[in-house]
Amino acid sequence: MTETDLQIMDALGRGLILSPKIIADNTDKSREAISRRLNTLQAASYVKKTGRGRYKITEEGMEFLEGRVLPENDDWSINPERNG
Repeated sequence: MTETDLQIMDALGRGLILSPKIIADNTDKSREAISRRLNTLQAASYVKKTGRGRYKITEEGMEFLEGRVLPENDDWSINPERNG
């Protein structure tokens, strides 16, 4: 899980349905970087696309955010050296 992933999860974890642009506007990341990470988070079932360009957090995503679920894949380890 990258720093960008955590920023996305935190924003969506507030119960909001957001677009990549809105998330990018509130972080130091580009819309393109946010879109790429949203695709990865969607593949992991942590976020769900609700419509054209809109995403919300899933139950699995909330459980992860609340610390009840640990990711199984080593690719999800937090690595501060990587830009997400």
